[in-house]
Amino acid sequence: YAKLISVVRDVWHCSTKDMVFTHKLAIVIVAAAIPVALGGLSSFFYYVGLISNIAIILAFAVDWIITPTPSRVSAKRHCEEKLSLGARNVIELRLRNRADVPLSFEVKDEPPHLFDVSGAVISLELPADSETTARYAVIPRMRGNYEFGDINIRYSSRLGLFKRQMRIPQRMTVKVYPNLLELRKYVVLARQGRFSETGIRHSRLYGEGTEFEALRDYLPDDDFRRINWKATARAGYPISEEYEPERSQNIMIMLDCGRMMTAAIGNMSKLDYAVNSAVMLGYVSCIKGDKVGLMAFSDDVEAFIPPRGGKQQLYKIMEALYDISPRMQQPDYEKAFTLLESKSNKRSLVVVFTDLIDIEISKTLLAYLPLLRPHHLVLCITLKDSVLIRIADKMPDTVEDVYQKAVAGQLLLEQQGTLNALQRKGVMILDTTPENLSVATVNRYLELKGRSLI
Repeated sequence: YAKLISVVRDVWHCSTKDMVFTHKLAIVIVAAAIPVALGGLSSFFYYVGLISNIAIILAFAVDWIITPTPSRVSAKRHCEEKLSLGARNVIELRLRNRADVPLSFEVKDEPPHLFDVSGAVISLELPADSETTARYAVIPRMRGNYEFGDINIRYSSRLGLFKRQMRIPQRMTVKVYPNLLELRKYVVLARQGRFSETGIRHSRLYGEGTEFEALRDYLPDDDFRRINWKATARAGYPISEEYEPERSQNIMIMLDCGRMMTAAIGNMSKLDYAVNSAVMLGYVSCIKGDKVGLMAFSDDVEAFIPPRGGKQQLYKIMEALYDISPRMQQPDYEKAFTLLESKSNKRSLVVVFTDLIDIEISKTLLAYLPLLRPHHLVLCITLKDSVLIRIADKMPDTVEDVYQKAVAGQLLLEQQGTLNALQRKGVMILDTTPENLSVATVNRYLELKGRSLI
């Protein structure tokens, strides 16, 4: 009797946030209500209904007693503190059942609402006194600081009449960086010598560089000026010298953070694609022995990191980029390029990520970008707008389609005109798709380095 009173007290104090009644209990209650409703016809039905309700109460009490309390269940979230933009990041939830009976769980995490989530609600069976790891994936669509909430757990009672639910405090802050997962993939493949799987071409074009690498047998296609005559005399047959591209060269990455870079391509902005590519270019440049710097600008210079070598420099660049956002301002190319000229005395490869859809911005870029050309090697990188290309190529069905096709075609024509004008002034151009941006950028850098143009 005391145990029953204790159960009633516990149930009374248990709020709806801690317990959910199941469909099974609802069906049983409805079934027990039928004879009560028929009690006016016969006292038999009345007593059947009374006994049924007493049985339901006793069954619920027994179910409450034999069902483990929430204190027997625990959960903890494990994930990287630095997540990757636009990539599939795996989140782990480690669950433990300390009860001596198996439990059927439903687990729901609280990821940031700006993330795309796959499989956040997880159902699983966990044996007695055991633990397991459940996983789901998130895809961040914007860089910056975000917060995960608590872990919500619901498990069925032993008789299935109700479900206990609990909220486990697991709030944590994460930073969304440029695509670190893609970078790690490249690191692994590079160490294994599997460059081709990344789409990045090998850059060691011997005979094109300026730094001595090694001696080897002369080949028919070798330049005779590469013959080492002393080694040839000792060996008795022709020996050639191998050279590799020069190290410790300056690579300056310039990111346009103006209003045109806010445009979305898919689920990411143009700036996000440029940031991912800038990090990949910075990493490859570092492992090639070059010095990498960064400037992010809109109407003012948002960040400036002078060129330096080493992994610490790459970390510094990533810290500067992880929360940088495009601004609804016109980019001030004159201010950015003037600052670069004043801070950079050594010849550099200047890689400018920008957008040329706006004709007025294009005119400004065309006026100031070639000013860097006498002292630096300039590479201007733009993204192909797949939406504009699709509209321009589509056969119009309506009058509105005709107007859209005309506007899209005019924009693309103006953009190509600006690119052609820049090329005539000695600026190199890379116009590629967002999906191919990182690989195309790195390959162009390796090509320029292999040809000793930097």
